[in-house]
Amino acid sequence: MARGLIFVIYLAAVTTFVWASCISDCDQKFDSAVAECKLQFDKPEDAQNLQKCIGSAEEEHQSCIERCSH
Repeated sequence: MARGLIFVIYLAAVTTFVWASCISDCDQKFDSAVAECKLQFDKPEDAQNLQKCIGSAEEEHQSCIERCSH
């Protein structure tokens, strides 16, 4: 019984680490995408395109986080 409990605790710890790592990867990808948007659309007349680009990055970030949960 003690072995089973230790295994469950170990499995939970590993799962939590993998999930946190996945979220961290999503965050890094989002930060990179936003930085790329800002580089690509850096003029005042590009404001609408910048907003769309960042919006797409936010949608991808949310999808990435959702994939981490599965």
